[in-house]
Amino acid sequence: MKQLRAIADDPEGWQVTIDSKKDRMKCEQRTSERGFNVGRITSIQDFDSITSFRAFGNGENRLKYDKNCERIESIEWCGANFLYGYQKLHKILSVASRDLYQMSFWEVMDDNSVYCVVWGEDEDMPEEPGCVRMTVPIGGAIFKPLKDDKTKCEMTYIAEAHLGGNVPGWITK
Repeated sequence: MKQLRAIADDPEGWQVTIDSKKDRMKCEQRTSERGFNVGRITSIQDFDSITSFRAFGNGENRLKYDKNCERIESIEWCGANFLYGYQKLHKILSVASRDLYQMSFWEVMDDNSVYCVVWGEDEDMPEEPGCVRMTVPIGGAIFKPLKDDKTKCEMTYIAEAHLGGNVPGWITK
């Protein structure tokens, strides 16, 4: 969690790609020390932090709102708030499908902030035909209640990803 917080709070090296006051969303990108793309998206959610986290973390719900996600499943629950899962993304234009095995851990803090950390570099799992294995050394989401309105929250989504294979630069920007 410490590493995710550090990325979320780090002001250095980010290039703003979208800053929409209307949509209450800011997207930023930079290159990690490993040479991978890192994306950071901050937005205001119209629900409290716990409700927003539950909607974000629900695999069936994600398939409805994330049109890039083809399949998502929980493989093994390792505890009440720790799971091992799989996700597969659709092929987009000339870019092959990507898949990822990942660990996910989350914790609700005393102020009702929720920290969800994900990581996935498991190359020992079977490859799915037609997919390129993606790795996410660190990623996740932070949901913080707004100070002036606890019924809403700020969500910061972070992903450091190595997409694998050939991906045109205009797609990763």
